[in-house]
Parts: sequence; structure tokens; C-alpha cells
Amino acid sequence: MAKLPSSPTSFKDRNEFLDLIRGVAIILMIIFHLSYDLSLFKFIKPINFLEDHFWYWFPRFIVFLFLLCTGYSAGIVHRNGFVAKRFWPRFRKILFYALVITVVTYFLFPYNWIFFGILHCIAFSSLLVLPFIPRPKLTLISALLILASNLIFRIMWGRYNFVDIAGWLHIQTMDYEPLYPWFGVVLLGLGAQQKDMLSRWPKLPSNPILSILLFCGRHGLIIYLLHQPLLYGLLTLMQWTLS
Repeated sequence: MAKLPSSPTSFKDRNEFLDLIRGVAIILMIIFHLSYDLSLFKFIKPINFLEDHFWYWFPRFIVFLFLLCTGYSAGIVHRNGFVAKRFWPRFRKILFYALVITVVTYFLFPYNWIFFGILHCIAFSSLLVLPFIPRPKLTLISALLILASNLIFRIMWGRYNFVDIAGWLHIQTMDYEPLYPWFGVVLLGLGAQQKDMLSRWPKLPSNPILSILLFCGRHGLIIYLLHQPLLYGLLTLMQWTLS
């Protein structure tokens, strides 16, 4: 695709509904991780995150929202052609933080370290989605094939997906979001952008809660990186204080 001038980058030019969805995902993520940590430190009744249907699907819904936004955002940024000076800095930043998470969790949690979590998935999906941006029919067909095939495998064999690298490596990773089937959700988000769905909604009203959600959506990466160390550290301090 030909390189064209970049689109405006100021917050006022952002899609506020996309920021709102990201903000909701961020708040839900904080709620999930707080619940996980409270269960881990035994401040609440232990939660079975694999067997309890709500707690199994709750984090996957959050991942769905993040990746839906990834596809939609890619469609907005590169709708008139590949904008290299906006893509590569963001790609390198997300990949860098993903690798930092991998290294840190490998040394801190060697039995369930993160080798392909949500940031890894977002980084590589952002790269893989580029050829689909000017091809809406291919986007829709590919999204349906990926998601439908995964659903079939789940129904017939009771497996989350058949490309289970974590299982092959016998790693009980804390965060595993493989490209299959999640890239299908990224394509779904891109397909929504190709139909320009969010631009049809009316402007959001002025509201303190909405303002908080929009702020979270606009600063999602830094909140993602900081919230869990802060929660974990705070609960560790509380446990030491109470023991």
C-alpha cells in the first residue's frame, strides 16, 4: 500500500466510542485482576478460574474487546494507505513491553510465565491485519472462517483451540492469547471499521463516568502495565501487615 500522510493524532480526533470500549475493557480487566489477586492471597474464597463458567469467560470477553478495538483502530489509522511513521513506533513499543513481561514473568513465575499474552497477540495481529485493510470481503470471509472453525473444534472436541502451544510445552501460563482464534476477532473489528459502524453513533454526552472511561481508553497501555504490579504489591503489603 502506498504511504500517505498520517492522520491526526490528537485526542479530539480520536474515535470516542473506540476509546469508550477500550475504557470499559480496562476497568473490567482491573476488576478481574483484583479478584484474581484477592483469591490468590486468600482474602476471599478461592475462585476456580477454569471450572467456574463466569470466571472462565469473563477474561475472554475482556480480550475480545481489546482485540476488537485493535482491528478497528488499524482500519482507522491505515484506511487511506499504510502509515509507516504511526505503525512502526507503536509496534516496537508494544512488542518491547510484551518481551519485558515475558522476561519478568519467567524469572518471577517460572512455572506459569507469559510467553504469548495479550500484548504479544496485539503486536503481531497489528502486523498481520495490514494486508486485509483494503480488502473488506477477504476480511469478512477470513474472520468467519477462523471463528467458525474454532467454534466447531470446541463443540466437537471440547477444546479452546487446536493450536495449543502452551499445552505442547506443558506450560501453565498466566496469560495465553494465541493468534488462532483471536486474530479472527481482530478481523471482525477491522470489518466493523470497513463498514464505518462507530461513526454512525451520536456524540457522547458530558458525564463524569464516561470521562473516566474515555481517559482509561486513551491511556490503556500504561494502565495495563502498571495496574497489576500495584495491586499485587498492595495486597502483599496488606498480607504482611495482617500476618
